[in-house]
Amino acid sequence: MRYFLYSIFVLFALQLTTNALAQVRTLNIYDKNRSKKEEYYNRYDLDRFIQQQDEDARRRAQSEDTSKINRIMVTPEELRKLGIPEETIKELIDLNAAQDTLEMIKDEVKRKEFEKLQKGKKDSISIEDVIKLIELQKRDLVEKALELPEPIVYGQEFFRHNLLEVVFKNELNERPPDNYPLGIGDEVTVSMWGSIDYNKKFTIDTLGNINPDLVGRISLKGLAMSNAKEVIKNKFAKVYEFDPSKIDISITYMHKISVNFVGELLHPGTYRFPANTSVFNALVAINGPNQIGSLRQIYIRRNGNTVKTLDIYEYLTNPNSREDFFLQNNDYVVVPPMGGVVNISGQIRRTHNYELRGGEGLQKVIDFAGGLNADAFTKNINIKRYQGNKEVLIDLDIDSLRQYKTDFPLINGDSIFVYKVPKGLRNYVEVVGAVKVPGKYEVVPGNRVSDILLKTEGVLDEADLSRAYVIRLKEDQSKLILPFKLGEVLDNPQSAENIVVQDLDTIQVVSRKDFRQDFSVKIFGAVRQAGEYEFAEGLTLKDLLYLAGGMQAEAASERLEISRLINYTDPDTKRPATDRIVVKRVQVNPDLTIDTVAANFSLKPYDHVFVRISPNFEPPQIVKIYGEVTYPGEYTLLSKEERLTSLIERTGGTTLYAFRQGARLYRLEDSTGYVLLDLDKAIAKPNKSKFNYILSDGDSIFVPKVKNVVTLRGAVSHFDVDSVVMQISVPFEKGKKRAKYYINRYGGGFGRFAKKSRTYVQQANGRIDKARSFMGIKRYPRVENGATVYVDITDKKRFEADRRERRKNRNWNDAFDSLTSKIATILTVLVLVQQATR
Repeated sequence: MRYFLYSIFVLFALQLTTNALAQVRTLNIYDKNRSKKEEYYNRYDLDRFIQQQDEDARRRAQSEDTSKINRIMVTPEELRKLGIPEETIKELIDLNAAQDTLEMIKDEVKRKEFEKLQKGKKDSISIEDVIKLIELQKRDLVEKALELPEPIVYGQEFFRHNLLEVVFKNELNERPPDNYPLGIGDEVTVSMWGSIDYNKKFTIDTLGNINPDLVGRISLKGLAMSNAKEVIKNKFAKVYEFDPSKIDISITYMHKISVNFVGELLHPGTYRFPANTSVFNALVAINGPNQIGSLRQIYIRRNGNTVKTLDIYEYLTNPNSREDFFLQNNDYVVVPPMGGVVNISGQIRRTHNYELRGGEGLQKVIDFAGGLNADAFTKNINIKRYQGNKEVLIDLDIDSLRQYKTDFPLINGDSIFVYKVPKGLRNYVEVVGAVKVPGKYEVVPGNRVSDILLKTEGVLDEADLSRAYVIRLKEDQSKLILPFKLGEVLDNPQSAENIVVQDLDTIQVVSRKDFRQDFSVKIFGAVRQAGEYEFAEGLTLKDLLYLAGGMQAEAASERLEISRLINYTDPDTKRPATDRIVVKRVQVNPDLTIDTVAANFSLKPYDHVFVRISPNFEPPQIVKIYGEVTYPGEYTLLSKEERLTSLIERTGGTTLYAFRQGARLYRLEDSTGYVLLDLDKAIAKPNKSKFNYILSDGDSIFVPKVKNVVTLRGAVSHFDVDSVVMQISVPFEKGKKRAKYYINRYGGGFGRFAKKSRTYVQQANGRIDKARSFMGIKRYPRVENGATVYVDITDKKRFEADRRERRKNRNWNDAFDSLTSKIATILTVLVLVQQATR
């Protein structure tokens, strides 16, 4: 016996060890297969791989473009990601709009240009030139925003966020301004029309003259354009004895000048410009002063002398200033370091840092900032100042400065802050209640109740003249009520009842409507507008029926009832109580009227009137029938017990192509849905068939067209070969064939994972038949015309994904720990058994 037990335990231990090793080997194979590199096995995956390779190639080609601007998507979102200011983004949007507009009119412009070429004329600039110029400005705007430092002092953005091209590939012949000074190399065109046809060009020579024939030498160097025109016109008019109004003078070419820019500039150096370039345009073209360059004192030196001192603030804030100045050849533009800088913020129109010139104070800085906001608190403005190696605070009253027409001098580093006026009105009285115009009204010292009520256009008719109130807010924020007689105040403003009002008081005028209780009556049932109606003294039953739109045709005779609340004393508790009883029943005539006595029955508050619906009244019930019937459509049920076969007979019966085995009945009542139907049995035995249903309102019957196919779905061998197709339709064969016949003949038999015992057939009418087994012999259901055969899969295949997931997430440490624990347990048991048998 001892050896027998020992042998059993040894065999048990060997079996556990074998199972554990097999499990380990299986998991190793699974992990090895899972770690293989994914490959493409079909055409779809190969096409996707090629497409991905093409996209990668395009990305690499795009990344090879090192141009910063070409990599920028000029959209607001992309520009914001790059940190470009909103002002620059707005300018780019405007340029895009202008470019789009030009593209739209491009064809029309080309047509007009062609017509001008036919006539021998040509514009100095084409639409393509303008489009290229806009594109160039867009690129330069982005470059400036990315490369130039952010403006820190007011006026620097004038150079950082603006563009000016002073030299083009195809130079634009712009008309110079009247104050443009003519110089050596400028080309002047003189045109005369009328009795004389004259058109000649003259270039100003090194002596500053032009030499027209007959006219002689005319000195033009240094003359303003407007003056030069007058001189030339007068000379030509005198020589040719011609009308000056028919003489035109224009500049067709302007000479180039070299200008030297030195000092605190972002890009100092020597630049060449057209002679009509002003100093401001030249500074914009080279991006202006740097972060410490002055904006208020820019010097133009000529032949060793300072000929002009420019102030950018004057140019920006004063449209009438004469700060615009034209440069000449070899001029020097000198930008010294910036002077004192102050900051102003708070309730100011333009918060910024501003550069100061000598003698400028607080008022000037406020002017540069666009002035104060409407809600600026001018009684106290704070100025932080560095003084004596410490920071001090200075309070100023701007109102006082303005009153005495003085200013407060500022120094470098001052920081000015303007506070906001404290919120909250105080000098008002609020009027509420029964007045014509309630609201808040200004109050001045000495105003009384009558003064404020006069501003409200008086009280309403329903105002209670016997009593009104002034509600006053005390210092501890509690409220004090001061009653007064409203009628006496209105009749006699000198009355003692006319209280003096104060700031934040509230005058409340009470309405007599507030003391009125509204009552109602209700009407229910067969009336056109059932509901609740306001009660008024003298309301009768006839009035209420009229307000409710009258009675409907389905109203029942002798079934109009009126119930009422009755007050009584409870005999048990001896306390007042209420109850609702029927106090009146009224007969309704066939013409939906009531007799005179009943019509004049007086109603009381909270009465309920019920107009009953006749039990014999039945609204029309509609059913629908479609498909293969002679007359499909909607039909009204003739009675509450009309059945299916009666409706089929009324439709003229089914057609020759009707597939009655597949007829369906859908019921809306109680959300029933589809109802199993066998139309053949219902028609064959209408009195006995359980399928001859009684129809309900909303029923829908569909009789399909005849079918001759059977559908196969599920675990059929056909789908193991062609996994794309989910179902197939095969010919229907007469002779009461069963499901297995169609599976073997047309589906290639049952599939690898088929569960034969779960073979179902859904007949055309919705009935489901299942395979049955008797003593191990399966009997498959018969298949009718239009049926669907479905074979379920085995549980192993159904839960294969779960098992795969469990294997994937299996912990090897836990597996070996479990194996080791089991082996230790077996050995322990063997030792105990061996000791017990000794």
